[in-house]
Amino acid sequence: MGCDGDTFVFVRARKSKVEADPPVPVTPQTVERLLRALASVGAQGPSFPPDNLARAFGADSALAQEGVRQLHKVIVATTNPKAQTFFRQWKILFGEVCGYDVEGKSAKVQKLAEHYAIPDARPAELLFAVHTYYAIFMKFLAAELVASMNPMVISELRQAVNTHSSDTLRHEMHKLEQGGLWAQMGITNFLEGDLFSWYLAAWDEQVAKVVLGIARELDRFDPNTLSVEPNESRDLLKKLYQNLFPRSVRHDLGEYYTPDWLAELTLNELGYDGDPDKRLLDPACGSGTFLVMALNRAKQWFADHRHGCGYDERELVRKLLANIIGFDLNPLAVMAARTNYLLAIRDLLPYAHGAELPVYLCDSIMTPAEYGGLFSAGGADRRELRTAAARFQIPAEVTASREAISRYTAALEFCVQNGYEPAPSLSTAASRAWPWTPPTSPCTATCSRNSAAWTRPTRTASGRGSSRTPSPPSSSARWTTSPATRRG
Repeated sequence: MGCDGDTFVFVRARKSKVEADPPVPVTPQTVERLLRALASVGAQGPSFPPDNLARAFGADSALAQEGVRQLHKVIVATTNPKAQTFFRQWKILFGEVCGYDVEGKSAKVQKLAEHYAIPDARPAELLFAVHTYYAIFMKFLAAELVASMNPMVISELRQAVNTHSSDTLRHEMHKLEQGGLWAQMGITNFLEGDLFSWYLAAWDEQVAKVVLGIARELDRFDPNTLSVEPNESRDLLKKLYQNLFPRSVRHDLGEYYTPDWLAELTLNELGYDGDPDKRLLDPACGSGTFLVMALNRAKQWFADHRHGCGYDERELVRKLLANIIGFDLNPLAVMAARTNYLLAIRDLLPYAHGAELPVYLCDSIMTPAEYGGLFSAGGADRRELRTAAARFQIPAEVTASREAISRYTAALEFCVQNGYEPAPSLSTAASRAWPWTPPTSPCTATCSRNSAAWTRPTRTASGRGSSRTPSPPSSSARWTTSPATRRG
C-alpha cells in the first residue's frame, strides 16, 4: 500500500503477478480496507479466497466425498418422522424449482453419484445429501463471520471443534440451528426452521463425523482474512457450489447463475444508483448476485452522500433491510443468498440489532390461495399453505405485513419450543401482539384452537422461512424488479 496523505494505492500479489489497483481517495471506507489488509498480515492459517475453499471443501476433496456418502446413507436409512418430513418438503420445493421429478433416473445425476462413489444412489436422496453438506458449511462460515465482527463473542465453530463427544457436538449444533449468535445479535430469518437441519433428528456417529470434519477443516482458516477483499468474498459460496455440482447437472436442474458483468449491466439499465430509499426486489434471487451488488451500490451511495443525506449507519442498515429484498423457491439458494447478504453488510452488523434478513423462501408467482368466510362469521379470509405434512390455513389478518408475519411466526416458534397447548398458545400470541381475532363463536373458537394446534406440524414441515409470504408493496413504494427468468 502506498499513501501520500490524500490518496491510497493498493498493490497485491496474485500467484506470479503483481496487480496495482487505481488510486483511491483517503476515506473511512478505504482506511477500513487498509486495516483489514493489515489484520490479514498476521493470519495464522489459510485465507478465504474461493480457490482455497474449493480445494478444501469441493467435490474432489476427501471431506466432500466422505461427507456426501455418509449423509446419503443416513437419509436413506432414517425412520425419524421429522427428518423424513423435512426431506419430503425439500422434494416438493426442489421439484418445483427444477421442473421435473427429482426421484426420476437421470444420466447426469447418475454421473454425480459415480463421482461421489455411491453406486446405488437414490437421486433425490443424493441431491439432498449434497445440499445438506453445503448447508452445514455455510452455517459454520456465517458463524465465523459474526464471531469475527465481535471479539467478545465465542466462535460457535470453535465450540463445535472443542466438543468431547457426539452428544455435546449435537448440543452445540442444536444451538446453532436455533439461531445461535445471530439470535443473540437480534438477527432473525437466517436459520430458524431450516429444512437442512434434519440431520439433528437423525443424528448418529456418522453424522457427527461429517459435521466435525467440516468444522475442523474450516477451523484451519483464519477468519481475519474473510473481510480483506469484499469483491472476492462475494464469490465464496458461488464457486464452492459450482464445484460441488458439475455444470451439466446444475443446468439439468434449471440452475443458471448470472455472471457479475450481466448483473451490473442490468442494474445500470434499471437506473438503480444505490439510493437506499429506492426499493429493489429480485423475485428469483438464487444465491443473491443482484442483491449483493445492489447492497454494494447502496453502501457506496451512502459513502458519497453521508454528509448530506441526513442519517447515519443505523438508519442506513434499516433502509437496506427494508428495501433490498429477495425471494426464491430453492431452499439452498435462499440460505446462500442470506449468507451472501450477511457478508455484504458485515461492516454494518453492529448497527443491525433487531434486523430480519429480507430473503424469503417462497414462490414469487404462485402465492398461497385465499379463501373467504371460513374462519369467522364476519367473513375473515385465510390463506392456504401446502406442505409435506398437511395443508394449513393461515388467517389473512396475520399476513397483512412483514412485521405482522414476523410476530406471528416468532410467537408460534416460542410456543412450539416450549410445548404449549392451544389455550396457552393463544394467550401467548395475544401478549406478543399477534393480530388475531378473539373467538366469538363456537366455529371461530374451534378454528383458533386448530390454528394454535397446527403450529407444530407447520414448523417441522416447511420451516419459518417457507411459511412466510411477504405482502406486496404499497402503491406508494418505489420498486425496481430484476428479471425473474434466471437464477442469480
